[in-house]
Amino acid sequence: MTGTCSDTINKCETNNYCPVNPGINEIFCVQCTPNMPVHTFCHCSEQAVLDRNCIECKENECTNCRLGYFIKEKRCTKCMENCNSCVDETTCTKCINSFYLTNGTCNKCLINCQNCQNKSTCELCALGQSLTIEKTCSNCPENCARCNNQNKCKQCSQSFTLSTNNTCDPCQTITTLAQKCQCGNRQISGCLDCSIDNISCKTCLPGGRFLYNRCVIDECQTELDCNKGYFCFKISLLQNTCIKCRERCASCKGGSSLCTSCHFGEYLDANFCKKCEIQGPTGFSCQCGDNLISNCGLCTGNSCQTCIHGFSLVNGVCQVCSDNIEGDSCQCNEKYIMNCTECGEQGCQKCINGYIYDGQVCKLSSCEAENFCGNGMYCDTTSSLQTCKACIAGCSSCLNGLKCDICQNNSFLKNQICVTCSQNNTDPCNCDGQMINGCTNCNGTQCQTCSSGMYLKANQCNQCMLLQLGEQCQCGLVKIDNCIQCGDSGQCNTCVEGAQLVDHVCIDCTINPEKCDNSYISTNSIIGIIAGIILLLILIILGITFAVVKYRKRKEKLKLNDLSMLVRKETSSSQLLL
Repeated sequence: MTGTCSDTINKCETNNYCPVNPGINEIFCVQCTPNMPVHTFCHCSEQAVLDRNCIECKENECTNCRLGYFIKEKRCTKCMENCNSCVDETTCTKCINSFYLTNGTCNKCLINCQNCQNKSTCELCALGQSLTIEKTCSNCPENCARCNNQNKCKQCSQSFTLSTNNTCDPCQTITTLAQKCQCGNRQISGCLDCSIDNISCKTCLPGGRFLYNRCVIDECQTELDCNKGYFCFKISLLQNTCIKCRERCASCKGGSSLCTSCHFGEYLDANFCKKCEIQGPTGFSCQCGDNLISNCGLCTGNSCQTCIHGFSLVNGVCQVCSDNIEGDSCQCNEKYIMNCTECGEQGCQKCINGYIYDGQVCKLSSCEAENFCGNGMYCDTTSSLQTCKACIAGCSSCLNGLKCDICQNNSFLKNQICVTCSQNNTDPCNCDGQMINGCTNCNGTQCQTCSSGMYLKANQCNQCMLLQLGEQCQCGLVKIDNCIQCGDSGQCNTCVEGAQLVDHVCIDCTINPEKCDNSYISTNSIIGIIAGIILLLILIILGITFAVVKYRKRKEKLKLNDLSMLVRKETSSSQLLL
């Protein structure tokens, strides 16, 4: 193994390198070689920091260098100019392209020659050149990197693709994975644009991605892209492929054995398909053709033929036997028993009211008293058998099949028949034994909705004329706040005192005075104004009374003073006469 790497992770093994710009998905590392790309580095050891031109190491020491370098004092030292391999600074053993070796030194080949043995002849021409019979180089066709001596192109230049007629077209013209783009020394299938380092592909065909030195187009992204019975197998290092589910699965997801649907006559249990059986568990749905039918034990076509134990087949649906009514059959121990509501070990354990199990079937039982027949049944004494029979529709207690005594919930008795409670009735509605006038819908003993023009309070329906501010009146099918009189159209005509009618809505003026008319004055406001006036009048009267009393007291005091002075004068005169 060479290890793997990406733009963010390098897990290359020793003496392997990560290609330039590997991308976000992990790809395999490549073994280090003397001509490995310049911008790559050979992975030697997690602890060792070696010369970057080293391509092979052992025990944290470099044992081989990149082309153009030799080992000197355990480090990679550059060879002389134009030398690809050397033993020291002065002795070259192999020259770079376009140079030939003479006495340990490198000399230039003919122009456009890439490989030669002397200065007069060429053995391999440079890219874009062809070798002539005279061992010289001539130009290849346009955008061609290599051509034969007949001047036919064999390899295109960078970012071009070789067509069927041996011409070179831009890689952007590629339309299929069969066409290859020249990226460096590689031809990459389905590539439209090479990477900067010319090692990998920058842009693949629409819907494609670069993987393992080639462009691939995933077969799928989700199970919806695959045929029925296949799932989309996705892994970062492989092309997405549709793989067949296991035989037991009709469809699967995430793995061939992780079923999401089953074949005919089977049900799904924790991603596994199991055969539907009459004695099977409850709560599962059997695949009957195109339909999934809950609690079905045996299918026929798109329908259920037989339900599982303890269920009845009613209108193509398996319902629990306890919901059975007269005429329904319960599946008990692989046998349908009509009018049975509960299975037992020996067959039916409980029949519907008025029936009794005789070991084989539920049959009508003879009766002598009404309470024997149960709710909604009566004892028919007109026949010699005296059997229990059903009351009229909606009746829970009756003496015969024509007249009812007590109606079932959400209905009321009228002319000895049961009528369903509705919006327009004002008769007492039966709410689980509680008779509530004007109620149209019950939940147990509690009334939920009253007739139009009434409101619900303390589980009683009252006329809306009696409601108070903040309560709701039933107007048709809707409840309207603060309304005391409804119109024929289900809207409010009159609001309670303290509210004002705005667009058929009663606005509480004590809460939202800004939405009411400025002319509106509530009763409380009027009472407040009157009380203020009375208080003001009382204060005025008290003030006047106080002033009058004070004035009278002052006047009497003045009289007393005058009288006292007169007495003193008379007394003084008398004394003078004497």
